[in-house]
Amino acid sequence: MSGVKLNINFDSKQIARELNQIVDSVQDRTALHRDIGEYMQLSTAERFAKEQAPDGTPWAPLKESTKARKTKNRNSILRENDFLRDTLAYDADSSAMEFGSNRVQAALMQWGGTDDMAPGPAAVEPREFVGVNNDDVDEIMIRADDFAMSAVRH
Repeated sequence: MSGVKLNINFDSKQIARELNQIVDSVQDRTALHRDIGEYMQLSTAERFAKEQAPDGTPWAPLKESTKARKTKNRNSILRENDFLRDTLAYDADSSAMEFGSNRVQAALMQWGGTDDMAPGPAAVEPREFVGVNNDDVDEIMIRADDFAMSAVRH
């Protein structure tokens, strides 16, 4: 046979040990999930500032009656006291990351309400603020790639 041939021999015990270390470090994804949670807080805060849903559509405008009732930030949607925005949080462990708010108002604003809802009337246009868009997915994938690469490097 003509050409060039290269033989490389590896110590399989060393490779197995290093691969096991990589697998172990990737199995605990708590750091990745916390990083994604922090990103989601920033991304969602930006949505509040822009008054838009994750897909970029503007939130429904405030009714004049709502503006008249508000004592602060009369023209700002979902931002009278920033209470809703400030309750957004995440919970992260090795298996998952959950992001959102535990406030009833969050569900009402996210999905909207009807006149017959208690404590009523709760007829509110939906103003989606929790969710991911294509940019968020790209950013999350970059963070996941970085996490995996750092596991390989260590």
